[in-house]
Amino acid sequence: MNDGYRARVFIFITILFFAFSGCQSKLENEVTPSTIGVSKATNTLESIQSVIPLPSATNPVKVRTPSTIPTSSTNTEVAKVPTLVPLPTLLPTEAAIRVFELTKSNTDCQLPCWWGIEPGKTSWASTYEILAPISSEEVNIYNISGDKSFSAGFEIYVDNHKTIQEYMVYNNVVDFLEIRFNGSASYTLSDLITSYGAPEEVWISTINQDVQGAVPFDLLLGYPRKGILVYFHSMDAKVKGKQVQKCYNKENAIVLDLWDPDRKENIEQISTEAPMFPGMIAFDKFQRLEATTELDIKKFGEIFRVPNHTTCLNTPTKFWKSPFE
Repeated sequence: MNDGYRARVFIFITILFFAFSGCQSKLENEVTPSTIGVSKATNTLESIQSVIPLPSATNPVKVRTPSTIPTSSTNTEVAKVPTLVPLPTLLPTEAAIRVFELTKSNTDCQLPCWWGIEPGKTSWASTYEILAPISSEEVNIYNISGDKSFSAGFEIYVDNHKTIQEYMVYNNVVDFLEIRFNGSASYTLSDLITSYGAPEEVWISTINQDVQGAVPFDLLLGYPRKGILVYFHSMDAKVKGKQVQKCYNKENAIVLDLWDPDRKENIEQISTEAPMFPGMIAFDKFQRLEATTELDIKKFGEIFRVPNHTTCLNTPTKFWKSPFE
């Protein structure tokens, strides 16, 4: 082999290495729904995209183990993650058909069951068999804690949108899961209240003034005894006099958290482990609906159960801070 041939081979391998590294970097950074901040340079409200690296065994994020689960004294121990036989990935058209069927029927089970996966009941092996063939990337294993607890992340396309699905596994059983829809169709307020009744808890968060016409408004719809928490986010609320007004119609939820209802935890307790806190939103900025509006939970359910209602949610500006503080 002459020196010229060796040089060409070396250059070719180098190009392949950097091309692969670039692809990996792109895959390992997912843009989560935006948080809101104020530019100190322009005093304008801006959407700050929080780029959070996809967790992995070598790049762990904060371990969030359920409060009912004993945690290890160290997060560096090697977890005994079950070894599963890799499953063949379906062709894109086949995967799209399977995902459409799952999304449409949810395998005829109600939340917190998701695509046939029931928190507190479904094994990790069964979950892997359902999700691996339709995942666009290999499963990511992370949040390893001791020899019984770990988390797994799947990237699955729904309606041409890449959803992120995170599963927390304890003792080889799925204990908690989070779905980040990233623009795909999900649930409206009317869908949820019609199917599951008035929520047990409603939490809201906003600001007390608009900045160049933009007013963020966040809403958490909680059914803790059913094991369901749903997050809605919008930027189209309005400040009218001394009130912040948000009119809901057909907005879709952007995050869905599901867990075993037998854990009997409230939303504040769940916020300590759900991946979207604090990576996407800060729970301490939320206040209860009944403390900041004239609605109670029952009335809220009656109003927003109707698909095409005309009633808006109003909350006094005195309860909320300025975005410039």
